[in-house]
Amino acid sequence: MNSDRTKEFYKVSSCLQSAKFDEVIENIRTWPLVWLIQFNQRYPEYYDILKLTAFDTLWAEKRAELRISFNPHFTFSSQKYIPDIDFVLGYLLYLAALQAKKNLHDEAFNDYLTHAIHFNSFHARQTYLHHLIMQKTNSKSASETILSILHNWEPSLAKHGTPGYLLLANNYLHLVVTRLEIKDEDESQHDNIHFYLWKNLVLAELVEPLSQNAINNAYFGEGLKLSNFMQFNSLKELKDYASKLIKDNLVKEQAEHSAHASFDKENSQNRFENWLKSKNKTT
Repeated sequence: MNSDRTKEFYKVSSCLQSAKFDEVIENIRTWPLVWLIQFNQRYPEYYDILKLTAFDTLWAEKRAELRISFNPHFTFSSQKYIPDIDFVLGYLLYLAALQAKKNLHDEAFNDYLTHAIHFNSFHARQTYLHHLIMQKTNSKSASETILSILHNWEPSLAKHGTPGYLLLANNYLHLVVTRLEIKDEDESQHDNIHFYLWKNLVLAELVEPLSQNAINNAYFGEGLKLSNFMQFNSLKELKDYASKLIKDNLVKEQAEHSAHASFDKENSQNRFENWLKSKNKTT
């Protein structure tokens, strides 16, 4: 490791140990972005400290430093359920994964991508699913592997709002098309995939007004047309397309009911948490 960088990392780690947060912020503020993931990899034990509210402004500044090559004026927005520290580290690890892939370093690509997913990077999860689909053959077992991942990832992707639900929906849509191609006759699984496809589309629509920052970040300011391979600009267009593939209206009705129930439950929880915060401020 570069000697200057080593000294910086040691100095910051010592300051974190002694809770000299102002000195930590002063030093990290001058670091190049790549040092952030290198420090985290070398000293993962300090992640929880760096996630404290004392560092919120620092991580917001680092998020503002992130740039994309094809639109240097684009800036990422803050997301309610994704802390800036996670967004910054996740996105930088995602970029490192892309560079490793470009250099044909498959092991490093997988390693960086896995670490990015640990920080709930939307782009890393999107890339992982894309590569999984490209590598898997159109078989029943391959579909079941993807289906299992989608179920496991649902809580994490829900934190990304509309883009998260659309990533789920688009992959369920892929499974619908795949099962048509392999002529899978398992009706219960067929209905199950249709159910989750429609449920996630409905949820994407319900949370859209609350997901503008997440939409900005996921699609680099280009809007929903980058969310699907048909390049539809609206959720209505995407729902109209998917609706033609779901023949059983009862499945759609059940999925719609489930989506609204999930949405209402989440809203109730948020209202309760806000009420608790207001009570704590007055006590």
